[in-house]
Amino acid sequence: MIQIENAPPWVILVAELGKPAIWAILIGFIAYRYYSPISDWITSLKHVEGPGFSLHAERQELQEKAVEAGTGASLSTGPQAAAGGSSPSAEGAANSTVSAAQAPSGTEPSPGSDPVKFWQFRWAAERIYNVIFGTQMDLLIHLERSAKPLEETQIRGYFRESSRRGYRSSFINYVAFLRDNGLIAAEDVGGKLVYSITNSGRAFLNYVRQERLPQNRPL
Repeated sequence: MIQIENAPPWVILVAELGKPAIWAILIGFIAYRYYSPISDWITSLKHVEGPGFSLHAERQELQEKAVEAGTGASLSTGPQAAAGGSSPSAEGAANSTVSAAQAPSGTEPSPGSDPVKFWQFRWAAERIYNVIFGTQMDLLIHLERSAKPLEETQIRGYFRESSRRGYRSSFINYVAFLRDNGLIAAEDVGGKLVYSITNSGRAFLNYVRQERLPQNRPL
């Protein structure tokens, strides 16, 4: 075994320089794992990661292949297929992903003003876009263009129209993914439930447009 004292000067130099680098990596990992707000935020996600996310992403991928093949077949037959996971009652509380990092104005955070929130937002927005259904995207855009919040009966009517395109799920699961990820909000007004797009939803749509991503998602 070669002793470091007898090694060439360049080996000794690399070894000495490597010590602070190793300590920096170790300290950075500990800070990220136990103290970073990014770590707290990522571990709090329930609807864009975990088994529900994987199931939804897998079905979405199969649906895209079906659309590309020209079949247009729907594979969303399970009760959780369109919600990206379980319902809010099963999770215990509504989970907000994009809203955890969005700007109050409804636009995505600026990398110069707050780089942490900027990357948090883009991380969540990208994953939501990858699993959102076309009918859910259409509803989000419809709420954005609406001059006022829409009543539940109006949303249900929109859901029935969208279901003709091959979407198979319950109405609860249809809106659950959007609501649980903070893109839309439901409010009781005079005994009637009304839905409206949130600042998070507007920021998400702005992200899609700025990145020039197709708004016509499969199914």
